[in-house]
Amino acid sequence: MSEFKYRFVNLILLAALGFGIYWAFSTIDNSIIYSKDSDVITSNENIDYENSKNEEDVLFDNTKEEKKDIDINKKEEEKKLSPEIEVLIGKLNGLTEDRVYMKKGSRGTRVGTVQEFLNIYFDTSKTIDNDYGPGTMSDIKDFQNSEGLEADGLAGPETYEKMISILTE
Repeated sequence: MSEFKYRFVNLILLAALGFGIYWAFSTIDNSIIYSKDSDVITSNENIDYENSKNEEDVLFDNTKEEKKDIDINKKEEEKKLSPEIEVLIGKLNGLTEDRVYMKKGSRGTRVGTVQEFLNIYFDTSKTIDNDYGPGTMSDIKDFQNSEGLEADGLAGPETYEKMISILTE
């Protein structure tokens, strides 16, 4: 009989807990309105939707400055870089910070980073073989020449910085 009471009490407690959780989530009001782009705009306190002409006028109080700010934010969002480009910029920053110099015969993943940039810059799909051979050297010279750098075919911090500036534009 005591086991029955134990299970019954546990069942009642579990039901009460479930009801409490349901009640908490169903009554929470976070007082936040989201725009069409799901950006937080304002608290919904003191907004009368029934007397407003349209939702945008209510959210922005018809002020031109706030609308300008939203337009600027949208332009900044458009400038966001893809994750792949951000990773490449990070790798190029590492080359610059470590003051790495590459020349014909260099090998390794850092060479692959430069080759990845060259594929993007020249819009090609050459194999990234992590080997600074004649093809990579030629592409570096072409890049340096077209960007106003000394076209010596050696990749160094100045070349990497130019690569980063191109990717961030």
